[in-house]
Amino acid sequence: HKHDITRRCDAVTELLSGSAALALSESLPLMSKLPDVERLLARVHSMGYSESSSLSSSSSSSLGGKNPHPNTRAVLYEMATYTKRKVEDFVKLLQALRRCVDIGECWRGSSSVEVDSAGLLCRVVKGPSEGGCFPMEQLDQELQWFEENFDVQAAKSGHYEPAPGVNAEYDRTCEALDDVYAQLEQYRKDMCSSVLHCSASAWKYINTKPESRDKYYIELPVNVRVPPEFVIKGKRGKGVKQVNKYSTPTVAELVTKLEGLLDAQKTAKQC
Repeated sequence: HKHDITRRCDAVTELLSGSAALALSESLPLMSKLPDVERLLARVHSMGYSESSSLSSSSSSSLGGKNPHPNTRAVLYEMATYTKRKVEDFVKLLQALRRCVDIGECWRGSSSVEVDSAGLLCRVVKGPSEGGCFPMEQLDQELQWFEENFDVQAAKSGHYEPAPGVNAEYDRTCEALDDVYAQLEQYRKDMCSSVLHCSASAWKYINTKPESRDKYYIELPVNVRVPPEFVIKGKRGKGVKQVNKYSTPTVAELVTKLEGLLDAQKTAKQC
């Protein structure tokens, strides 16, 4: 391995003189902030263990092969904390790779930084267009995509929403959800104007959050007369201030559809 040692010595010699020394001085502050990129890559790669691989592992297990990957069998009781840690690791990796691109920029341009085109240093710090092996342009493009489509703060809170166009199945589910919400709103307006003959503001949907139980119960003042299809589910207040809670077959049908779409949206987000 004498040849390898000689190449490394030549690279060090290049770093200590000429324009390469200037580029090195500009790179050092960036390199001092770099974490263990290789370790981060391995950790992020383990997060992306695909379900298809898990299923194939399960199939092989039933045939006497290896057991499924532990990630597919783990029960995570601290999901919020686990999600936050995964996002933090992914963000650290993106920031580290961005610094790698910035370091490459310090060495870009053969006219400003002269290195031996056949030497080890050139292969490490130059891009393919300049005779090196560092895929700076491609890495820069990939990072730009993540920077434009990945909401770090939302992901840390566990509410990451894929940007439109990123996940086709998720986009279709969101469109279907918007349609159900629109139908619920239109039903409210139609009933208030043509059946109940009351102000639309008198009708209030409650329990509208995705995680709520008894979704979209209808609250109406006690003095509003309702048709037989309105099934009373509860009440609050007394006397003239009493408010009744109702459900109707139409709302119940839309809520069933809504809950199915919310589950589909959650599944699509994880793909």
